[in-house]
Amino acid sequence: MTPEKIRELKEKRKTLQRELQEIEDTAIPERRINDQGQEVTFVPLGWEKLKRMGALRNKIEQISEQLQPHERRPRKSKPPRNSVTQVVTSGPPPAFFTEAMLAERWYCSNSRLQQWRRDGKGPSYVKIEGRILYPYDELVKYEIERLVKTETSKPSSQESNS
Repeated sequence: MTPEKIRELKEKRKTLQRELQEIEDTAIPERRINDQGQEVTFVPLGWEKLKRMGALRNKIEQISEQLQPHERRPRKSKPPRNSVTQVVTSGPPPAFFTEAMLAERWYCSNSRLQQWRRDGKGPSYVKIEGRILYPYDELVKYEIERLVKTETSKPSSQESNS
């Protein structure tokens, strides 16, 4: 497919998407109570608008299928190196961590954990049928043993006199 044809199809898809959005925007949602007594949102569109929306969606889908091999796939983005991601989970932590889970927890690579095992470093682990698992309690102990405490800053003599 030529670059001109690709641009033409993309433009046509944008136009159809705009038209579809305009139809959706003209409908004013209403709140109603259904047979079970639950409040639901009802969007009155009418038969003609519904048919038109279906036709537009079909055309958009057909164009997207034609363009699919020619469109760029978004790159998987990595979080910035200096960012900290906190994952909030409900319930207790798992009894065992896999290598991938531990690498994510400690912001390191799987290969670093593998190297530590080869060198006899790192936390204790369990090997079950060739699978490496790290007991949660051992991880916590390992982390506590390596906790670095810093001295609290002492106020200078000038600050204490004022």
